[in-house]
Amino acid sequence: MSEALLIAIDYDNTYSSSPRLWERFAATAREEGHEIVICTGRAFAPELDTSITIHCTGGQAKADYLASLGIRPNIWVDDDPVSITQNDITF
Repeated sequence: MSEALLIAIDYDNTYSSSPRLWERFAATAREEGHEIVICTGRAFAPELDTSITIHCTGGQAKADYLASLGIRPNIWVDDDPVSITQNDITF
């Protein structure tokens, strides 16, 4: 098997656009040995019935926020890729 991946999925307009799709994706990814997290620019976690860990950056750049926790995704899925590397002052 290849190296395990850490995949970060945005919440608003990404996960929220099709929760069932992303839950199935996460289940399949886990079966293959990969890890999935949700990373949102929100200040507080949305209320979800999910086993996916949710990280809320409060508007901080997502990559910087996760790196401060020692989390470095291999793959990002985000409808607003700029929010991965730049602060989002509109939260």
